[in-house]
Amino acid sequence: PEANTVFTSEAVTEESNQLCQVMHQIANRHGFGFLDTRATLREHSNNNLLHGPLDWGHLNKAGYDALADAILQYLQADSSTAFRTISPCTML
Repeated sequence: PEANTVFTSEAVTEESNQLCQVMHQIANRHGFGFLDTRATLREHSNNNLLHGPLDWGHLNKAGYDALADAILQYLQADSSTAFRTISPCTML
């Protein structure tokens, strides 16, 4: 697509869920755990830009702080329930 292509929020969510499922399957196939950090990143993005302004292809400091927050929440959670989800890659 062109650099200025506009996508519907539904299309973005569907593509995000599909990519997440692929990453989850790859992690499982290789015996790795999988942590879907998208919900925390989305929550942080309500009040902060998580990419740019100099490099839109990577997280900025606020983005990496949000990612670290998602990981910290997981590490502080009860490990018996941290990965217990019906569908780990479905955004509501």
